[in-house]
Amino acid sequence: MIFSTKKILLLFGMAFLSACSTLPTPPKGTIEAKTMADVLVEIHLTEAKLGKVSFQDYDSSKVAFRDFEKRIFRKYKIDSVTYKKSYDFYATEPEWMVQIYGDVNKILEEKKKKKVL
Repeated sequence: MIFSTKKILLLFGMAFLSACSTLPTPPKGTIEAKTMADVLVEIHLTEAKLGKVSFQDYDSSKVAFRDFEKRIFRKYKIDSVTYKKSYDFYATEPEWMVQIYGDVNKILEEKKKKKVL
């Protein structure tokens, strides 16, 4: 999982260096970048954990993921619409995505060192 994150960071890093602009201001109601990184860490870890569980069919895994996703959203006091709009904004702004996934990678590395993963 970390290798794919590093590849993503490399791609976004190249896009960032080519853009060389200041970060655009997120629209009102957008999840703060640090919170977005925390949410993405939990979502990616949940996906990884559920990927190791044997479900009889794909629909069961989707239902389980949605339940965990709702718990993550409650924890951070956000809803799915706000998450989607925020993700869409950050996904269209490579500079922001580089920063957010840089934070995601740092959080995952810290968890790995603490053996929390």
